[in-house]
Amino acid sequence: MRGLKLVFKNGFAHGLNALISLLFVIGGARCLSQDDYGELRTAMTLLPLLMAFSLSGYDSIILRNSHMNRAIGLLRIFTLRFIFALFGSCLLLAGLLIFEDRLSASLRFFLFVMVVLLPFFETGTGYRNYLIGMRLRDVSLNLLLRTRLFSLLLLIVFWGFIYGMKLAPIALFPAYLLALIIPTLIVFFPVALRERNACTNKNKNLKDSWLSEATRRTLYSALSMTLAGLAYTAAFSVDKLWLRHEVGAAALASYSLLIMVPQEGSRLFDAMIPLFYRTLFFTKGQKDKKRSFYAFALVPLVALVYVIAFYYLSPSIFGEAYRYDFLSVALSGLLLCGISFEFFCSHNVFAKAGSRRLLSFTVTNLIVTIPVVYVSLIVGSVNGLMLGLFVKQIVVPAGFLFIPHAFPFKKGL
Repeated sequence: MRGLKLVFKNGFAHGLNALISLLFVIGGARCLSQDDYGELRTAMTLLPLLMAFSLSGYDSIILRNSHMNRAIGLLRIFTLRFIFALFGSCLLLAGLLIFEDRLSASLRFFLFVMVVLLPFFETGTGYRNYLIGMRLRDVSLNLLLRTRLFSLLLLIVFWGFIYGMKLAPIALFPAYLLALIIPTLIVFFPVALRERNACTNKNKNLKDSWLSEATRRTLYSALSMTLAGLAYTAAFSVDKLWLRHEVGAAALASYSLLIMVPQEGSRLFDAMIPLFYRTLFFTKGQKDKKRSFYAFALVPLVALVYVIAFYYLSPSIFGEAYRYDFLSVALSGLLLCGISFEFFCSHNVFAKAGSRRLLSFTVTNLIVTIPVVYVSLIVGSVNGLMLGLFVKQIVVPAGFLFIPHAFPFKKGL
């Protein structure tokens, strides 16, 4: 019963996040031209790749180390992430200046916004996994709910200001990022300060923590995790970037809306896994594991509901330019199940074998994805692309999980 309560609370928190994303998508689709909205989706596709500079892999390290009762150092991690992300902003700015003439005016604006806000975006998310690892799941979810509600309120206020001041619709992008950044940092720092004070009270000799072996090992592991995340994000983005290159921004706009809900639904599944991390990966009780798996069996049901609702409602919500045939919507529903399966397998590989093993998993996934996208687009256009991606999402993770002699697990960082 407690596990079910956590599932619903976490689902509500992620539902708020999905609502924020949906409002952003509706605002962009209705207020921007199809070409400008396609450029916005291009920027949103590049953003997760650029987040590799902020060492996003630290979130998984925090979750694993806190479950294993290892030192964390949230403030130290935030500082490292900020510095690396600032370096990424400098590289992005250099690229923006070099290729300025080749970019549309809207894409130049979106990229410049990313230059400014990248060091702050998703660098303060570690409090969630830290509290979960400390067996404070309710506290973590309560703070997450407050953060999401605050973000939703800020987004509405910012958009009201844009509308009232009659600003250009492209201002929706910085408003969206700021609405996510500000509440996250407000919640993160009190948790990080309490964690630092608790560690200081236990150990007075923390002056060498920046140079300690434990810090270096954690940084190396975070780098490995980030590279793994980058490889997975690249595999996740190849279809969009390739479609943008081959067909254009308008086609990317249409495809992005079609797969938006499957991606958000699979991220909800991914967000559920840390709540059951100890049960799934660190205990041997089969009965408890079966109870956890029952909660995840909702994924196909969510996919079915999505297919029916999106097919009938998408023209009314996003406009007639975004009307799809039933086969396309059904294939995108398969992606919800496929991406969710990939997420579970990535957690499983990391928990059981460490960051190095996860890196090999994600690199393999990327290597397979590239020819799948290329061949699928040639053979079957967008529908063929989605079917090819679904097959890849099942076959590659299944190989790592169920063929141990082909992909032997080895313990790592």
